Amino acid sequence: MSAKPRPAKEQQRSRGHAKAALAHISAGGPRPRRAPVQSRARETVDVIVEAAGQLLVKHGRAGVTTNKVADRAGVSIGSLYQYFSGKESIFGALQDKHRREVMPLVARTLTSLADPKVDLVASILALMRAMASVHESAPARMRALAEDFHETTSPAELAMFVEATTHILAARSGRPAASVRPTAWLLCVLVTQVGRALVHEPPDVDLEELLSGLGRMLRGLLGELADENADPAIAGVAARNAPRDSRSK
Repeated sequence: MSAKPRPAKEQQRSRGHAKAALAHISAGGPRPRRAPVQSRARETVDVIVEAAGQLLVKHGRAGVTTNKVADRAGVSIGSLYQYFSGKESIFGALQDKHRREVMPLVARTLTSLADPKVDLVASILALMRAMASVHESAPARMRALAEDFHETTSPAELAMFVEATTHILAARSGRPAASVRPTAWLLCVLVTQVGRALVHEPPDVDLEELLSGLGRMLRGLLGELADENADPAIAGVAARNAPRDSRSK
């Protein structure tokens, strides 16, 4: 029997899972010792974090000290310690700042994937282009974050992404969540690993050629979920992957 599209309530539920995953992930990360309230205090914290990022690129993690950060930021060491307990606390805020740059990109993609009218592969490739742009905005810093902090997706984050993606694929294909979970896991691992590489350590190849290859991989993976009576965006994946002889029949 052909799988039937899930009702609108299921589509809304899949969006809810996506939002829950992002809320969980975005809530992580260290915070300053004292949260800045006034605009001048926020500016001070931002200046300190930016100075730490500049020094990280120049000296590496081990070569950065709170005195160097305060000097580069143009603040007293006492002002620095009002907001941060030490250099690792500052680095934590730097990583948190980086996450705030990346997570909205992921948020928009997960939200769009829950819409049955959106092409799954096109949306994911747009995310990869956005990830590549993050690297281009500060390539030395992105590399330093990877080298000194081993920026990667944690097991908990991956599990949340897989859960959200499972519900999205189930809602779009009309299949039980258990049957699409392996595809969701493979999809999430592939996308997070490629996305991380594009942000931190992109290969010396043409981006569009790389994304073209990634698109073929994704369409092959998602083509297994296609059902001509279900999600047209997924069914289109199978149509593009079908042998030419079968298309003409």
